[in-house]
This record gives sequence, structure tokens and C-alpha cells, in this order.
Amino acid sequence: EFWQRSLAIRALVISTADDIEMRLNFAALCRKDGRFNAAQTCLARLLDRRPEELSLDTLDPATCVAHPEVVFNYLKLHWSMAEKSADEAVTRDRTLDALHSYIKRWSQERVTHAGAREHGSFDPFLASCYRQAGLWQAACNTEGTMDAQILKSYQKATELNSGWFKAWSSWALMNYE
Repeated sequence: EFWQRSLAIRALVISTADDIEMRLNFAALCRKDGRFNAAQTCLARLLDRRPEELSLDTLDPATCVAHPEVVFNYLKLHWSMAEKSADEAVTRDRTLDALHSYIKRWSQERVTHAGAREHGSFDPFLASCYRQAGLWQAACNTEGTMDAQILKSYQKATELNSGWFKAWSSWALMNYE
């Protein structure tokens, strides 16, 4: 309730486009608390869509021009909502595939726009995407065997953000297992 009031007051002064970080924090809190509808509504506003229009199909990596962090947060929401889906495994596989598609696109954009962006400013975000992909791949790995793709995701996260302890911890734990 506090967050909703804070966002309503901030909306009087700051536009939604200028307040992405605060709204992403709110959506993440809603997602972690299981308030998926509130999180979806918040993310839909950031994507200039109605909540019922928001799906993996409408966020095609080839055509989506939305802010990368908003899309990443929507993918995390979609992954969390899969638990309530009748086809949980299929929904999670589709979400993981979408994340891989976006990572590929964002990695290409990182190389293409390297001169336009402040050096390395996109790397920590991309590292968190790779780590999340590794976590989701491990969750989908029902055999309990070590998968080279999981290790590759964690390794890429450590390369993009060498000072991030979560990336190193995930990579080390996977190597240990």
C-alpha cells in the first residue's frame, strides 16, 4: 500500500518514463509477494500496453523496442507466474527461450552501440540476465546432471561483471556440484 501511494504521488510530478527504476522496484516487490496482477499492471504501464495484452507473444525479441530492464522484469514475472499455469514446464521453457533470444539481441546491441553507451554500463545488466538464464536452466534440468550450457551462462555473467559476488558464487557452486 505504501508503494502504491508513493507511486501515485510521484506520478503527479514525474512521468512514468522518467521513473522506471522505482516502478521496476515496485513490480519486483509485487512479484516476490505473489501479487502478480499488480506487477503485471505496473510493467504493462511501462510498456505502454494494457495488462491483458501483455504476453510472450506480444514481446517478440525481433520487434520489441522496450527498455531492456522492463522486458527482463516481465520475463521474471512470467517465470514466477508459471507455477500457477497448467503447463508449468512448457511455460518455463518458453520463458527461458525468450530470455535467450533477448540475451542474444542485447549482446549484439551491446557490441553495435558500444561507442554510444558509457563503457561497461550495460555489462552488469547483461550479467544479471546471463545469471538468471543459468538459474532457470538449472531449475529446468530435472536429471540433476551438470549441463555445459548452465556453466556457460554463469561464466559469461562473471566475465561481464567480474566484481559481482552472485555471479561468482553461482559459477563456483555449479562447478562444485
